[in-house]
Amino acid sequence: MGVMVKIRIYFSIPPEGVPFNYPHSLSGLFHRWVGENNYHDSQSYYSLGWLKGESFIRANKIWFQNEVSWDIGLPTVELQESVTSGIEKERFHLFGMDILKKEILDSPDFSNGRCRFIANSPILLRKSAGSGSRRHVLYSEPGSDDLLTSVGRKKAKRLGIPGAENLRLTFDRNYSKAKTRLVTIKKVKLRGSVCPILAEGPPAILKSVWVTGAGELTGSAFGALDFLGHNNNQ
Repeated sequence: MGVMVKIRIYFSIPPEGVPFNYPHSLSGLFHRWVGENNYHDSQSYYSLGWLKGESFIRANKIWFQNEVSWDIGLPTVELQESVTSGIEKERFHLFGMDILKKEILDSPDFSNGRCRFIANSPILLRKSAGSGSRRHVLYSEPGSDDLLTSVGRKKAKRLGIPGAENLRLTFDRNYSKAKTRLVTIKKVKLRGSVCPILAEGPPAILKSVWVTGAGELTGSAFGALDFLGHNNNQ
């Protein structure tokens, strides 16, 4: 595999439904695949999406009606090799699903320096609230674009991608269905924004945002991004 890719894993239909808190299980599965590493304790430079597929809600579970897919953004060869090796070595079990296949997604064309990303999972932003606490910053708040951009630039710089200072991310507040969503991870409640993002910057930087996600905790299934019209199973 080359550097900076997204892989898509296809699963069979979960026979007994999927609980609402499944994103935490996806994160646990990913870390079993990559094994002992330093990725979990540092800023997440990869992104874990949410499951995709036609579904309905019944009896407090999500019931998928066809095959399910899961996108993972991997910015380094080391991570790509670890995930591939983990998938091949580990006896897989998650909600009764079987892995059908995996593929590397073609990168969208970012050559014009502008694009619109769709939030595949809630985008989490937080800022200091004093006394060591932090509060959630939502898409509708003043300053949320600056914070979103700052997090994106920091991640791109740490990955060593030139031109990070030219990245600009803004929430698309013209999107009428924008909302927030509360997600619970290990009894901690986190609220993120489900709102498209308008992005400007050098093509390599925009690709890194697509791969690594937006905002915080992308390694815990927050902030995964899709590209409209890019075979997103939506």
